[in-house]
Amino acid sequence: MDITLSAEIYILIFIVTLLAKIVGTLIGGGGFVTQPFLILLGIPPQIALANDISTSAGMNITSMHVFKKHKMISINKLSWWIPGMILGPLIGVKLLQFLPSDFIKWTVTLYCLIACILLLTQHKKINKEPLKNIYLRRCIAIVSSFIIGAYIGFSGAGAAFLTGTALLLTHKISTKEMTAMRHVLHFFPSFTACIAYLYIGWIDLKLASTLFSACLIAGYIGSHMVIKLPEKTVRYIFCSSGILMSLAVIFQEIL
Repeated sequence: MDITLSAEIYILIFIVTLLAKIVGTLIGGGGFVTQPFLILLGIPPQIALANDISTSAGMNITSMHVFKKHKMISINKLSWWIPGMILGPLIGVKLLQFLPSDFIKWTVTLYCLIACILLLTQHKKINKEPLKNIYLRRCIAIVSSFIIGAYIGFSGAGAAFLTGTALLLTHKISTKEMTAMRHVLHFFPSFTACIAYLYIGWIDLKLASTLFSACLIAGYIGSHMVIKLPEKTVRYIFCSSGILMSLAVIFQEIL
């Protein structure tokens, strides 16, 4: 799939993606900004989502490197999650392939708008003790991984919040450890979905290269922010940007 965009637009895509994914690395949800933005530029919804989801693996790669260096990743806690994260996206890709473009555009845009508003008004941090029953925790991990994996294959915007909540429910970990572990988990569905999108023909080389390079840098910067900085200020900036982008898409469709 070839998309014709000017050099200036590619530069703009790089900048917006870089900023969105830096904050996405920190608190999740970079797709809240990038997906409506790409759709706003006139890129077909399936193509916008496919390239954004696939190239998000770049963010996971560099952030995993930083988190591993600071000993914040525990792979043995994630073994029950990985199968669903690999197979689940194939279901999501099928949904994305057969659903109408307008339905996808409105679903993603409205979801991003509502999620950003909720995040913007959410002042309390998630603070749950993990479930004590180990078998229940494993069941939740398996079911959650398939659901989240499928969702990432379909859209992925906000998947970080779904994964983070499930991780905190099933493991006794800090918020920073949760952030590091979700980046490990999200690499698998992004990679699986990318292969499926390539097979379908939804990956545009220039667009994907622009997004991937921005994600690589964003993952490195954002992961250091996770370690060093508080998240309150960037959360407001991030959610406000997602709301504005979503509203822009809605107004474009109405007008």
